[in-house]
This record gives sequence, C-alpha cells and structure tokens, in this order.
Amino acid sequence: MKPFEELRVAVVHEWLVQYAGSERAVAAILEAFRRADLHALVHDPEGLSGTPLEQVPVQTSFIQSLPKAKESTNLSTAYAIGCRAVRSTKL
Repeated sequence: MKPFEELRVAVVHEWLVQYAGSERAVAAILEAFRRADLHALVHDPEGLSGTPLEQVPVQTSFIQSLPKAKESTNLSTAYAIGCRAVRSTKL
C-alpha cells in the first residue's frame, strides 16, 4: 500500500461560492491531503477571497458556464439547469 502522502485524492463539493461550514470542512480536508484535486459544480473565486480556499485550483463542471449558475446553490435547480442544457444540445 502507498504511503498516506502519496495517495491520489479528489475532493468534490457542490458549490464553492462562499466560505461557510462545508467549505471550512473542505479546507480542513485539503490541509490533510495537500496534493488532492478539488472539484465543484460551480466555483466563484470572489466569494472565497481572503479564505484558505482562495488560491486552490478548482475543476468545475459544465454548469459553471450556464447562466445564473453562481446565483443558485440549490442542487435541484442545478439539475434542472443541467437537464435544460443537455436537452438543448444537439447530439
């Protein structure tokens, strides 16, 4: 088994738009797993300014590019936005 510090870890969060309770937990997890990749549906760097997550690179989903994505932090709304986007995509 690989040493703890060599494990490949991905931290996944729904919305990184403000620094509150769950974002504090993400920061603590990233402190323990310094090489972890951070993923989120939506990321708003302005909302994390001055926090431990300010300089952390975040991989976002296609929802990031949808209108009003940063304004809505409700997963059912994200699902609806995502479904609309998929339906409107010509495959």
